[in-house]
Amino acid sequence: MTGITLWFVRKRALAMSLALITLFSILGRLIGGMLGDSIEPRHVWGASLALMCAGVLMCMSAENTLSLYLYVIFVGSGFGCAFVLMPTVIGNFFGPYAFASIVGIISPLFTLFSSASPFIAGLIHDRTGSYDTAFIGASLFCVMGMVAILAVKPTEE
Repeated sequence: MTGITLWFVRKRALAMSLALITLFSILGRLIGGMLGDSIEPRHVWGASLALMCAGVLMCMSAENTLSLYLYVIFVGSGFGCAFVLMPTVIGNFFGPYAFASIVGIISPLFTLFSSASPFIAGLIHDRTGSYDTAFIGASLFCVMGMVAILAVKPTEE
């Protein structure tokens, strides 16, 4: 059985998870900002993508309240951390002169893909009867991002 099995998870826990994912996103932003000041930001961003990947896989097999809350913690904090570190890494890699242009290009793309993802996941479910492919796809994107961000290094001036 795949996905959040609603009959195992109380409606109250589901409602609470929406508030908690926002709370953990805020905590992830605060912690990511502090860690990014003392550790190479791309390494922290890579770790946040690993957290998000673990959270998505946790959600894929969530059958109880604990696994739902672990999903919330991992995805919320991982997303919050990545959200803060993306502009930092862009600035470190490309400097102040290209920063606004690059963020101006990336932000609409990020918004487009983020808003299309639930629709695409719904289409996948409608065609296959399962969210497995959507969860695995999201996990693979996290892994590809983690490998990419850890593999690249800023250019030396």
